[in-house]
Amino acid sequence: MSTSSRPISRVSDQLFLKPWVGIVFVLCLSFLFKVALRLFLSQNMNFWESGYSFYYKMALNFLQTGELYLQNGHGLYLAEKLYAIRTPIYPLFIAIIGKLTHFSVVTFVAVQALISTLTAVIVYKITARFSSKTAFLSASLYAFYPYSLFHDTQLQENALYNFLSLVSVWCLLISVEQRKNLFSLMAGLALG
Repeated sequence: MSTSSRPISRVSDQLFLKPWVGIVFVLCLSFLFKVALRLFLSQNMNFWESGYSFYYKMALNFLQTGELYLQNGHGLYLAEKLYAIRTPIYPLFIAIIGKLTHFSVVTFVAVQALISTLTAVIVYKITARFSSKTAFLSASLYAFYPYSLFHDTQLQENALYNFLSLVSVWCLLISVEQRKNLFSLMAGLALG
């Protein structure tokens, strides 16, 4: 081995010597890439009017009136206010982040990317039951899955719902293994 390749070899050995170091590196890289990609793609458009903008409108209605509804603007429905058109968690999530940050796009994108990254952590925790290599590979694949790279930071509910669904699965696995009802309750709460 040449002397010039030894430092690189040592760095890569150190990086992946402990499984948590490698996964933290992958997750940080994924988080930063998702935020940078979304902010780059959103440069020339109104973020809140892209993607599923009706979620943003529902969040605004909630903040202004205290009611969670979508205004009927196209005449396809008889009612003026549509209350049961979407699940309430994501519009409430937008309303909370929007209220706290004055609808800062950068903050919202970062929070969405964080949720997506935490989903990869949950994938790691679930698959670590098989092996650390399986867990690393599974979490890495989720972290850089093209669909999640593009959509998990957009105005779209899938990042939050993926996270809550996998938290539920993880809690159910812990509940069965440890025979603790608290985790069963947490699994149910995560599913709403």
